[in-house]
Amino acid sequence: MKNLTMCFLKIFSINAICYGLITLGFKIISKKEYSLIHVILLTLFYGLLMAGFSTFLYYKRLKKAKIMSTNNSLTASNESKTITSTLSQQALTTLLKTKSQTKTMSILENKNNIVLITPIKIRSWGEVIKITPTSQIANYFEYIISSAPLPDSMYSNKRNNIKNIYNIETIIKNNS
Repeated sequence: MKNLTMCFLKIFSINAICYGLITLGFKIISKKEYSLIHVILLTLFYGLLMAGFSTFLYYKRLKKAKIMSTNNSLTASNESKTITSTLSQQALTTLLKTKSQTKTMSILENKNNIVLITPIKIRSWGEVIKITPTSQIANYFEYIISSAPLPDSMYSNKRNNIKNIYNIETIIKNNS
């Protein structure tokens, strides 16, 4: 699916569902007669209108920046940082599983890296944080912590990416 289509569908689903539930709630609370078909049609109309308008503005912004096609590498905000620690990869994985800042993330450990996947929130469509060991000198391990949006996501929150990297960096620094 193209990125603009994904943008349209995500904005439509958020706006239409919220508007429909709010409209239905107010009709029920005010005890006026309401037709479910009327609420659904208003919801579809409002959702299509808002999603179309938002997608149009997004497309105009891209066109103004002279970007004619979009892909995940264009819309992603990839952040990375290098850190040195005395913790091995296994010790780092167990540490991340026990800390409160990373408990909501799903943590996967491979031979080459540690992958943390953040859940989808209201302000973020989720992201993938990779901790990759690059070198080992004596008892010191060097890691690259990189953050990028989920592969299916179009939106990313750069502030969230930087905050998650900073949280992981402070966890590692405080425990090494």
